[in-house]
Amino acid sequence: MDDNQNDGDVARQRSELLKDATKRARQLRMILEQADALKETGFNAVWLQIRGAAKVAADEASKFPRTLPPEPRRRDDPDKRPSIHLFVDESGQADDVREFDKDNDFFTLGAIAISDDAHEQYRTRAEQLKRKFFKEGPSVILHASELREAMKGSAEREGKFALKAGKSWLELVQALEELVEQTEFTSFGIIIQKWVFFQEFMGTDKDPFLPVDTYDLALHLLLERFERFVASLASTVPAPLGSITLESQNPERDARHQLSIAETIAEGTRWVSPEPLQRNIQPGAEFLRKQPSHPLELSDLLANLLYQLARDDFDKSPRLQQGGSTQLWQTFCDRFYQEGDLRQGKFGLKVFPTGRLDGWLDQFRAKWRRET
Repeated sequence: MDDNQNDGDVARQRSELLKDATKRARQLRMILEQADALKETGFNAVWLQIRGAAKVAADEASKFPRTLPPEPRRRDDPDKRPSIHLFVDESGQADDVREFDKDNDFFTLGAIAISDDAHEQYRTRAEQLKRKFFKEGPSVILHASELREAMKGSAEREGKFALKAGKSWLELVQALEELVEQTEFTSFGIIIQKWVFFQEFMGTDKDPFLPVDTYDLALHLLLERFERFVASLASTVPAPLGSITLESQNPERDARHQLSIAETIAEGTRWVSPEPLQRNIQPGAEFLRKQPSHPLELSDLLANLLYQLARDDFDKSPRLQQGGSTQLWQTFCDRFYQEGDLRQGKFGLKVFPTGRLDGWLDQFRAKWRRET
C-alpha cells in the first residue's frame, strides 16, 4: 500500500510539473511565433512533444486513486450560487505595447463589483436622476468623456445632454455624486503606464510571460484582484460566484478579450494559480454595449477619472467637472477593494509598472486608510 501510495505521489508530481512545463512552453511558442522564429528554431515540434508527454503523465497519474478524498471545493451547489457581477470599462487606447505611441502613455480599466439587488437599485435611481435633469430623460447614457465635453460647451455633446430648464451642471454633478454614494459596490482600478512598461519589459527577459496587449495585461491584473475579492465572500451562504461583463467594442476585439480571460482562468497567473480562479469566477465573459442606467456607466466614470489621474501626473484628485467637487472620486476611492494591510496585490487600485510612483502609491494607501 505504501509503495502504491508513493508511486501515486510521484506520478501526480510528474504530471503537475509537465503541466506547468506545457504552459511555459506554450508561452515561449507564442513569443517565438510573434518573432517569426518558430521555423528556424524548430520549437513547434518541441512544444508538441512536451504537450504529448504531459497528457501521458496525466493519464498515468489518474490510475492512482488518492488515499484521502480531495477537499470539497464548495459546500453549496454551484448552480445555486448567486452572482457578484464585475462590470468593466476602459479609457485610453489599448494596443500592442511593442507598437507604443509615446503621445498616448496611459490605459486604464475601471471596474465595479455589484450584486443583483444593488444593480436594480442603481437602475431605478439613475432613471429618476435622468428624468429630473435631462430633456431626453432615461434614454440618456452617461458617458464621462462626452459629458465633460458637454460641460465645456460643446454644441454636439450638449445636445445629447441637454438639461431641463432651471437645472445646472453643478447640480447635476452633485446629483451624480449622490447617486454613486447611494449605490453599494466595490471598486477596482488598473492603470497601465505604457511607456514605463515598454522601457522595463520590452526587449528584456524581466518577465517574458506578461501579455503585450495593454488591455489583456490590465485584465490579467484585474482578475487577480477580483478573485481575491470573491474569495473573501466565501463565508456567505451560499457563496457568490464572480461574473465578468466588458463593454463590447467589436467582434474581433471581443473575441480576443474572451480568449485572454479564458486563458487566464484556465492557466492562472504568475501570482494566482488556476484553481481559485476556476473556483470563484465563471468561465468566460459577457459583452454589452453601453446602455442607459446600467452599472457600466459607473465603470465608465471610474475608468475616466483614473485616466485623468494618470494624465495629470498623479498630483491632484480627478474630477468630472473642472473646478467642481471631487466627491465623486472620493466615493470611488472609499469603495476600493482592500485586504489586510494593503500591501502589493491586496488593494483594488493597481498601477503597473509602478516605476517612480512607489512613493505616490504608499502615500495614497496611507491617505486611503486614514479616510476610510
